[in-house]
Amino acid sequence: MATASHAGVGVLALTDHDTLAAVPAAKAYGRRLGVEVLTGCELTTEAEGEVVHLLAYGDGLAAADVGARCAAVRGGRDARNRAIGRRLQVLTGVGYDDAVACAGGAVLSRAHFARALVARGVAGDVADAFERWLGPGRPAYVAAPALPLAEAVTIVHAAGGVAVVAHPGRLPAITRDRVLAACVAAGVDGLEAWHPQHDRDEQRRWAGLAERDGLLVTGGSDYHGSHKPGIALGTGDGRLAVPADAVAELRARLAATDPERTVTAG
Repeated sequence: MATASHAGVGVLALTDHDTLAAVPAAKAYGRRLGVEVLTGCELTTEAEGEVVHLLAYGDGLAAADVGARCAAVRGGRDARNRAIGRRLQVLTGVGYDDAVACAGGAVLSRAHFARALVARGVAGDVADAFERWLGPGRPAYVAAPALPLAEAVTIVHAAGGVAVVAHPGRLPAITRDRVLAACVAAGVDGLEAWHPQHDRDEQRRWAGLAERDGLLVTGGSDYHGSHKPGIALGTGDGRLAVPADAVAELRARLAATDPERTVTAG
């Protein structure tokens, strides 16, 4: 929150992967520092055989089944992490305990395995670790547990929330159209057009597709702290600028989805 305040970010959606645990503290710190924090999380879902990251927004998420479903996914994630650790231990001598040490109490992810590989000199940097060992199709890769996308959208809507497909440009090109068609059929509310891994042409393309289908257009810097060097909070790679209109439209959709919720402009 201090980083957001220093960067001049006025509204921030905290969307940790498969957890809402940090939202209350973030809101409290945000109020002290003049940063409005929107309740959110990034759900790991599956559609048409592909992993789809689904951004969920809305204050009702915390009191709904979203938390329980996230807990179930995290349980599966722990089993995945241990499987990755076993593979890496055999392949490189760097295993689960090394990644846990790098995590320092944070929710364990492939990024921590990557950092452990770098620390032990097995990989040159985090990107190299993913390319050689941890990315899809690589020797230590294990697929993440996921909710069926349609189920996740139903849960989010039941909580008065809004569901947005994160960084659609990262979906495999060969299945992208089919996956996005399934997302639209499942009732997603929007697409994340502004993202550091979308160039300007891609941003325009995703914004145009969303508007064609009557969907929200959202964006985010995809800030992950030290896990993603070079990505700044609010501006991504330095070229990202999410229009104020996008925030206003998200607010309006949240208010329409959950009529009891009052959303004030910031």
